[in-house]
Amino acid sequence: MRTAALCYSRALAEFDYGDDHPFKPIRARSTLELCHMYGLTHAVGLLQPTPKPAELAEVERFHTAEYIDALRRASAGTLDLSNGPLFGIGTQDCPALPGIWEFSLLATGATLECVRLVMDGSVERALKLVEAQQQG
Repeated sequence: MRTAALCYSRALAEFDYGDDHPFKPIRARSTLELCHMYGLTHAVGLLQPTPKPAELAEVERFHTAEYIDALRRASAGTLDLSNGPLFGIGTQDCPALPGIWEFSLLATGATLECVRLVMDGSVERALKLVEAQQQG
């Protein structure tokens, strides 16, 4: 059995919340580059799976259809926020940004992969470096 997993995809670091938002996924890439430079990613027993986007059915286990629809519309730029934020989307903390749905699916997929690897005994511990703001 491998002892640890680091679940990461370069695509996770490419999402941009904007200059004014404190959440910077690019920091994950910098962290991973430092880990690589110091040889930490070459550790014996380190599994490095590439996450896949979560399936809609997996997301529906935790979120309402209304929330999912709002996040999809925010991602597409069609969410009406003229009456204020909806489900917290449209605030400074959780801005309505193009691509947020796809990014959230990938970040959620990384979470689920970490959980699966620990639960099925493949590794003792698992880490992902990026999460979707809506998961926080």
